[in-house]
Amino acid sequence: IGDVEAKVLDISSQGVPMRWYVDPASGRILREVYPTVGRSGPVVGQTDVAEWKSFDGVNLPAKRMNKQNGENASVVEFVEIHFNPQVDSKIFDKPAAGSQSSQ
Repeated sequence: IGDVEAKVLDISSQGVPMRWYVDPASGRILREVYPTVGRSGPVVGQTDVAEWKSFDGVNLPAKRMNKQNGENASVVEFVEIHFNPQVDSKIFDKPAAGSQSSQ
């Protein structure tokens, strides 16, 4: 994958088979191949992961490039990931009665 000769690891999660392609030097997953369901039914999904970065001290891939049956499906790029961020508890307060405007 790219310029890396990856090692293959076949795993199963809850009976669903998945194949990981792992960089033997870093231990990072470079690609996942798995059965999934697309718009037209069952497909072979493939996700290439790249741009590993540290988010709150945890190394994660910041980019995920997805294919279905070999065709490009989507790209996801994470700019920020935070674990247990501080959240203002006021956002969970129930609105005061009559605070909604009628139209």
